Amino acid sequence: MSSTSSPGAREPAHGMLHVSSDVTADDLREVLADLKSDSCAHTWVRYAHGCGGADRIIDAENALRPTTFFAYFSEANGSRELVAIATVADRIHNGFIHDGIPVLARCVVRPAFRGLGYYREILEHRIGYCETRWGHRLRAIHLGTAAPKILGVARRHGFVAIGEQHLADGKQVQAMLRFTRAFASEIAAGVERRRSPRNSEHPSAPAVRRMQRLMSEMLTTGFSPRDHLDLRRVLDEIRAKTAWTPAEHPAIAAVTDLFHAIPLREVA
Repeated sequence: MSSTSSPGAREPAHGMLHVSSDVTADDLREVLADLKSDSCAHTWVRYAHGCGGADRIIDAENALRPTTFFAYFSEANGSRELVAIATVADRIHNGFIHDGIPVLARCVVRPAFRGLGYYREILEHRIGYCETRWGHRLRAIHLGTAAPKILGVARRHGFVAIGEQHLADGKQVQAMLRFTRAFASEIAAGVERRRSPRNSEHPSAPAVRRMQRLMSEMLTTGFSPRDHLDLRRVLDEIRAKTAWTPAEHPAIAAVTDLFHAIPLREVA
């Protein structure tokens, strides 16, 4: 994938996309025109039917959290067509204090270009952007989707499911996280420290073992719909029975705050 905002970018091979971070209102209008007659339940559909239209989207997204927009184009035989628009948000929301956990937020592939494998290329570009921008500070990448095909692509790129997420417009999506190896190692190290107290009869010992199991599952296979709630309860139990708090280990603190920041559906 080449970048039209980078001087001297090499022409892509056939089928590859050009990407630009210079997204215009006209680009957004093309996408909104598709959404107006599309059956998908994308968050931007409301802008296709009013709510300020294309001129409002960039400001609205950045009001929620700092957001970078990308436009993806296909160029062949001298013609240039807009394929998709996607975004990367700096964090879950403006109040989230932990750095290095960006969000692959919005993505709209235009109907004429769906089913052609472009989403994989767009996903890989945004993952690469996060890796380049945050570098060693990157901890995890979050995304949410209700589309089974996208879930499959995301899993093949290292994302694990953590539960059903409520969106502000009332819709629900599958929340997913992709942990960096370094951050996963930090979490595992923090969990390993929780083997203390070593006395298996200590009141906190069963909760520590459950935390170890849940964290291990999260880093490998992902969570079932109720696991994130179980993890919250386990952490509360450990805090009540010992002097330990998540703040003693930054990685576990970040994961704990992340699960509170993502509005996951609680399953009793």
